[in-house]
Amino acid sequence: MRQLGHRPSLAGTLGLALVAGCATPYLYGQLSQEPAPAKPAGCGFTLLDALPDRACEEIGVLAPKDIVFGDVAGGPTSFKEAVGDKVCAVGGDAVVIERDGRGRYVRGTIVRWK
Repeated sequence: MRQLGHRPSLAGTLGLALVAGCATPYLYGQLSQEPAPAKPAGCGFTLLDALPDRACEEIGVLAPKDIVFGDVAGGPTSFKEAVGDKVCAVGGDAVVIERDGRGRYVRGTIVRWK
């Protein structure tokens, strides 16, 4: 008798596509007059709960595309995945996060060290 290899069901395949395609879209608004030099894709950056004591410049704000009916990141990993490309592209060193009453990441201010 011939054994068949594992073949995912249509429902399973669609479920994976939906999960993979559900990254929270965050919009970017530039604050600084002069754009910072971009960093390489996948650059490292820090998440902060407040502005640091260290000298920095606020270069932009990240906010969910649809804050009323949309989804927001539920933790640091999903937030970094959702905004990482933009943070690197605008030359950010850290993001000062704002959370809602349930701890979800609703907004972030990208900063660059001086």
